[in-house]
Amino acid sequence: MSQTFCTWWEDEHGGRYLVPGCMARVDNPDIDECSCPSVETQLTKAQGRIAELERELRGLRSWHDCIVRAVHDHSDGKRIMKTAAGLRPTMQPNTAETTGV
Repeated sequence: MSQTFCTWWEDEHGGRYLVPGCMARVDNPDIDECSCPSVETQLTKAQGRIAELERELRGLRSWHDCIVRAVHDHSDGKRIMKTAAGLRPTMQPNTAETTGV
């Protein structure tokens, strides 16, 4: 049997709360059926997303390598790389705003 994420929590005063809830139980809190995704379903989805991101990363690394090679082969390549190295400390990871890109 797969684990689901729809559970009941009861407080010390007898209050009963559905945590976190799902659409099936929002309509009828007492039904046995839960529409929350199982751990297996979420794992499969996460593994697919990870594989997608790894493919994207490989593509970006390949593109990066091509650009670096083109810059190195350029007649002003050393100057360009030196300028880029000087900009590096001001760059923040994952933010285009600081690099102006």
